[in-house]
Amino acid sequence: MKLINRKNYIPVVCMVFTVWSALKLVFEGLSGMPDDSCIENFATLLILSAIGVAILAIHPRFLKFPFWLVVCVQYAVLIALVMASVWVEGHFCKLAGTAYRDMFWQVTVGFFVLAVVYFFWCRFEVKKANRQLQELIKMTGGTKKWPDC
Repeated sequence: MKLINRKNYIPVVCMVFTVWSALKLVFEGLSGMPDDSCIENFATLLILSAIGVAILAIHPRFLKFPFWLVVCVQYAVLIALVMASVWVEGHFCKLAGTAYRDMFWQVTVGFFVLAVVYFFWCRFEVKKANRQLQELIKMTGGTKKWPDC
C-alpha cells in the first residue's frame, strides 16, 4: 500500500519541514544557542525533508525484504547523503567544529520520528483495509481463504 504518492508528496514534505523546523527552533531556544546561519540551515532542512520523504515513499517497492533491513538501508542512504552534503558545504563556507555531529543527530532523530509515524500510518491503513475486506466477506457470505495481515 503506497501512502506517499505523486499527489500528496509536496504536502507531506511541507508538513515534515514545518514540524522539523519548529523542533529545531524549540531545541535552539532550550539550549540557548541560536543558529548563526539560519537561512542556510532551513534551506538544507527543506532539501533533507524532500529526500527523507522520497526515501520513505519507496518503501512499498521493498516489501519482500525484512522491515528492519529496509529501514536500515533507508537510513544509511539518507545519512550518507547528509554527510556528503556537509562535506561539500564545508568547501564553500566555514563550518562549526560540531557540524557533522549536529547534522547526524538532527537527521537521525528526524528520520526515526518520521519513519515511526509513517510505518504506524501504514499499519493503520492495512488494518482498515482488512476490516473493510472482512465486512465485504460477511456481506457476500463468502469464506475467508487467506491469512490475516
